[in-house]
Amino acid sequence: MWRTVADMPRKITTQTSAEVFRVKRIEAGLSVHELADLSGIQAKTLYQIEAGNHQHPRMSTVRAVAEALGIPHTELLVDEVA
Repeated sequence: MWRTVADMPRKITTQTSAEVFRVKRIEAGLSVHELADLSGIQAKTLYQIEAGNHQHPRMSTVRAVAEALGIPHTELLVDEVA
């Protein structure tokens, strides 16, 4: 079982993890606070992920956010390339 995003296989993209989290949240039409309420993850944590301060969030966080967004958790997992 993977504990962090760094441990899990990811798709390769030019987007950062922070950008992917933010884009998926916006596509769902949710504010950070709404996503926090739906996912059970603190808004502060979500803001930090979207700001790029948490480059490898816990898998439990990724799964909770993905479930709240109604998407597979793998859509939030990326390998960043320069």
